[in-house]
Amino acid sequence: MTVRCVRCNNVCKPGAVLSAFDLEFVCLECDDMERAHPDYDRAATAAFAALQRRDRSFRGIGRPSELRPLVEAVVDHRRPAQERNF
Repeated sequence: MTVRCVRCNNVCKPGAVLSAFDLEFVCLECDDMERAHPDYDRAATAAFAALQRRDRSFRGIGRPSELRPLVEAVVDHRRPAQERNF
């Protein structure tokens, strides 16, 4: 199974990691950008606290607007044109 990064749409080599902000898989390059974000420590702390209290419904603190996925610009040819968000 090939995993693609939701931010840059590249194939995740050597692997993908789970974002600290939400439940999306990102490549290692995008993970580096995420770790450099000023809110990263707050997101990682909140995720760790949820793990400690066994909160399986925790979905993260939310992705900052600066880290919005670039994939939104990629056309999904499987959906009809009227359902696309552009």
